[in-house]
Amino acid sequence: MTGTQTALIIDTDESRQELLVALKKAGFRVLEATTSGDGAKCALDNSPRIVVIAEEMTPLEGVDLLPVIRRLTDLPIIAIGSGGEMAMVQALLQGADVYLTRPVNVQEFMARIQALLRRYAIARGSAKEPLLHC
Repeated sequence: MTGTQTALIIDTDESRQELLVALKKAGFRVLEATTSGDGAKCALDNSPRIVVIAEEMTPLEGVDLLPVIRRLTDLPIIAIGSGGEMAMVQALLQGADVYLTRPVNVQEFMARIQALLRRYAIARGSAKEPLLHC
């Protein structure tokens, strides 16, 4: 990964520590917020490259925070939670790009981040290589 990119994690679950370590190892500057209000403010103030939102937040649950963050930015958003299929569908409908179920597999988490950032760069026109070679 070139340059320092910022990731924002909005979560209170202790399992986030494993994700923080993986992000830092990959060269990310990691910001943390433990309330939905702090998370929204942090997203506005810091313009992270990717946002990770837990489903279980206060005072707004992650699913309620998703449309707020989505209105503020078009950055990739990963939602994390313990919910079942309906929670995943709801998170995706509210603005998440990906939903991962706890416990989160760190390798899948990092692969999803790379894929989302690659697609975001292509959509923004800043990809290093063209999508198709003709």
